[in-house]
Amino acid sequence: MQGNDKLFPKDMLVGILLSLTKNSIIVYQSNETKIGYKVRTQSVLRGGDAMLQGVKRSLLQQGIESKFKERESKSRPHPILMITGIKNLHVLSRFMIDNLPVPEKHFRENGITWHDYEIVLDMLMKGKQHTQTGLDNILRIKGDL
Repeated sequence: MQGNDKLFPKDMLVGILLSLTKNSIIVYQSNETKIGYKVRTQSVLRGGDAMLQGVKRSLLQQGIESKFKERESKSRPHPILMITGIKNLHVLSRFMIDNLPVPEKHFRENGITWHDYEIVLDMLMKGKQHTQTGLDNILRIKGDL
């Protein structure tokens, strides 16, 4: 079996995702919205080419699409796996919450638990980021307010 053909068992995939995933909630100014801000979310993993390809295939088995790039950028010429799109991120967060080996309080990514990440994703799916209250809640969860 070649490295690119590897599928990880579910428990191993959860461990890899806990160790390597960086979840981002990015709030930035935009004149395209009434409130003046947009919210973008993404999850990224960095690591070896073969391992990331295996994670990509394993995520696809869980119904999560991701994008693999051999080089993140000119200044960072290392492989990266990106998960974007609200539906993919929501499935990812639900998968992680359902499969955590111990209570979630032991796992925090940049101060954001998988549960908090899912709350933000739910808010985005419902369009609540377009209200001041919704944006404030997102900023509170993110730790910026």
